[in-house]
Amino acid sequence: MSEIPLLSSDWPEPLAPSRYALPVPLEELRIITPAAVPNSVAAVGLDEKLYRWEFAAGEVRATEVDREYVEQVAGGLFQAFGPALLPGETAYLQSRRIVLYQVPNRMVREYRVAGLNELAMAAQWLTTKPQQVAVLLKDTSKYGQGRRLDWRLRTFELGLNGVKRQGVVELGSRPAPTFAWSAGHGRVALVKEDGQLALFDAALKPVASPLVAAITAMLQDSRRVVSVRLHPREELLVLGVVERDDAGRSHHLLWRASMEEGKPLVLPLARFPTLESLTVGPFSPTGEYVCYAADLGPRMRLFVQKVEGTPGVPVALGAVESPRLIDWAREPLALIAVDEEPEALLHWNLEKLPGAKGKSP
Repeated sequence: MSEIPLLSSDWPEPLAPSRYALPVPLEELRIITPAAVPNSVAAVGLDEKLYRWEFAAGEVRATEVDREYVEQVAGGLFQAFGPALLPGETAYLQSRRIVLYQVPNRMVREYRVAGLNELAMAAQWLTTKPQQVAVLLKDTSKYGQGRRLDWRLRTFELGLNGVKRQGVVELGSRPAPTFAWSAGHGRVALVKEDGQLALFDAALKPVASPLVAAITAMLQDSRRVVSVRLHPREELLVLGVVERDDAGRSHHLLWRASMEEGKPLVLPLARFPTLESLTVGPFSPTGEYVCYAADLGPRMRLFVQKVEGTPGVPVALGAVESPRLIDWAREPLALIAVDEEPEALLHWNLEKLPGAKGKSP
């Protein structure tokens, strides 16, 4: 894979974002999260209200959507839940529950996905029909024993009659989660401590996959996976990989792994110099693009790249000091990031990129 150009001092010329002032200070917000609503994101404020923030000419327009729609609207620990795949809905984690809010008709559904001593730290869609999710849980029941924290992945099916547990994988005890994982296309991918990749079904039973076998063969002794993202609708993965050369120098690689005509195919997409980290972010709502972040220390460089069909080249979006959220908006297709220093909402309009789609098929 040495033929892939090394992106170093000669970074691609970045696309400039539109930079918007936040309607309220970050300290007055509980969460900003993607919304499957045109040209918008959703926000929950300390005033116990759900807002739609719509991108307009020169400003972000804040519209109150609802208030007191669940018990303790602004209480607890919040985590964004993206990408937004359900038409017209926004979703987020709040301590022990998933909140799904359908914006057009103001309907809300709540699902408890964590036990008394657990907190929901992250979630991704396994499938949307049926609605299945994978949730990363932090167990604090043994925190008094030397500040021990236990971690696990659990899968659920969300239905009209409530939530149904499907499977669990115990991830061990550690102060903070140092593993990477992803869900999509009815599968869960988990990066093991040795940098190898494991694949599970919706019940979190191990899956023997020719795609994983091909990835393992490509890793060899000098490479390990550090980040992974599963496509929401296809048997396709995007991987962040660390490679050590003969001189002991490290490079970061971006790979695409997919099934083509029944056979596994692993392709390099980009190659970077030594980074703090390379993190693969969510796919665009319609799946044609993926975003990723190359961490250079004090600043993080953002990229998007076409991965469906014939892969495209990295599209640089520039550097962000300390992003709080990186995710997608739709109609038009755009990437958004919340910058904390200085406070701003960044918006890259990507509707003119090759193959970009703003609407779900």
